[in-house]
Amino acid sequence: MADPPSRYTSLPARYNGTGNFSEWSQRFRICCTANNWTDAQALTRLPTLFEDAALAVWLGIRDDQKADLQTALNAMQRELAPEESVAFDMFSTRAWKPESESLDTFAYSLRQLLEASQLNLNEAARESLLVSRFIAAMPSTLQSDLRKQRVTLQNLKDALRTAKRNYSIDGSLIAWTPKETAKV
Repeated sequence: MADPPSRYTSLPARYNGTGNFSEWSQRFRICCTANNWTDAQALTRLPTLFEDAALAVWLGIRDDQKADLQTALNAMQRELAPEESVAFDMFSTRAWKPESESLDTFAYSLRQLLEASQLNLNEAARESLLVSRFIAAMPSTLQSDLRKQRVTLQNLKDALRTAKRNYSIDGSLIAWTPKETAKV
């Protein structure tokens, strides 16, 4: 017998078609587990969390692609994922927004964009590219520190750990704000 319905329901934020659908669908799966939903129940509730472009995509998917939860999520992923070249362009120009995201969030975003670009890279080349992009997006003082240590940074986790350590030594991780340009 299934667990009785709960008065408390865990749901991810509504999805409008922007942002990382793969991450959103992982959050949706976590909520499904927390709510003790079967795949059939989750499939019924899934489209109620879509709005704007995501809802339009859902409505455009064929019924056979909505036969079960995993098939439906895969169909949405295919439709909503950026084209490989667009994903790589986004990776190449992705900037860190220190006022609104942590270093961890930024590093995760870089990894997601590179994976979406579908480049055929071995693990060492992939990590090297991630580290290089991560360093390039940092403020100049931190960039300089990271470049000096580049040979010891084998992967993105190393670069992230070093960036956090350097920022915490400076007390800058929390206090750093972008410089304002002087008004003339």
